[in-house]
Amino acid sequence: MFSSQAYGKNVDPKKAIKSTISQYVMSAQDQNTDKMKQALHKDFRVTALLSGKWMNLNRETYIKMLETRKIGGNKRSFDVLDLANHSKHLAVARVVIKEENTMFYDHLTLVYTDNRWQILNNATETQARK
Repeated sequence: MFSSQAYGKNVDPKKAIKSTISQYVMSAQDQNTDKMKQALHKDFRVTALLSGKWMNLNRETYIKMLETRKIGGNKRSFDVLDLANHSKHLAVARVVIKEENTMFYDHLTLVYTDNRWQILNNATETQARK
């Protein structure tokens, strides 16, 4: 379904999408706001279910929370469970992110814009690890 013609020669779109997801996960782990800004679209939004309450954050707030160390900073691993595209400019991914004490179940919407994949939306639920 992914056409490499939309991305230039020798570029595997699925690898590029997974690279953006990796950058997102590792930027949170490292609390690296510069790399996180590259992974997130300018209109990024996250909707998170945390301790039974819904929280909505825009890109600016999310980056600020990372910068002030309110989020991130913990060693992480992740698995991409599903990766699908709806067009050459839109993809969705289900991702599980694991920290020592927390699991994140992310549902990401990614867009291809300005010659790169970026995360537009994240709907996520967190759970304590047992």
